[in-house]
Amino acid sequence: MQTLNQKFQIPNKKATISLMLGIISFLPIIILKIILPHLRVPLIIPFSLPFVPIIILFITIFITPLLSIIGLISGILGLKSEKRNIAKIGIILCTTGLLLTLYYFLSD
Repeated sequence: MQTLNQKFQIPNKKATISLMLGIISFLPIIILKIILPHLRVPLIIPFSLPFVPIIILFITIFITPLLSIIGLISGILGLKSEKRNIAKIGIILCTTGLLLTLYYFLSD
């Protein structure tokens, strides 16, 4: 007889989550440090929304490292699944994203 956990087995998605969070952790760095300085069109922010740059900086400084740390933890936990290689790539991406975020914002 099967137990309840065997009958309703939840698939292990920790390795995939780590990979996706690793990719997402690169986006704010790419947007703020690579794409925006090379744009010829000035950024237009309406005067009624002066807090938009603050929100962008908050996301980049606080949310991105948090997502990288969560992705790193889920990648370490995902090493025990069949998708071990995806978990390794996720760990590498999350670590690199975390280090790049810390480097760019602590060096300025």
